[in-house]
Amino acid sequence: YSVQMPDIEFVPIPLMVFNLPNGRHLRLGAQIETPVGQSEVVVFLLPRVQDTINDFVSALTLEDIQDDRGLIWIRAQLVRRLQFVLGTEIFHDLMITDFVVD
Repeated sequence: YSVQMPDIEFVPIPLMVFNLPNGRHLRLGAQIETPVGQSEVVVFLLPRVQDTINDFVSALTLEDIQDDRGLIWIRAQLVRRLQFVLGTEIFHDLMITDFVVD
């Protein structure tokens, strides 16, 4: 029995921590899915990726984050923005690996 692995790679985005109202914090970790051979481009563009994420998440309210569908909506918004930053040839998907409010 053999499983063919997809021709993709994952590029980790360094863990990001955001200040929220009332002294709370959001810890966000994620990985970008990209075709094999494109990870160097993604790594090169990580400052733009992080800037895009920072701009969006910094504008969120605590209600946005704590909403029942908050993570789904936030992920969808980040996917849309990262498609624009990286292009759909390089960016396939975003995997949220850490999303903790403390």
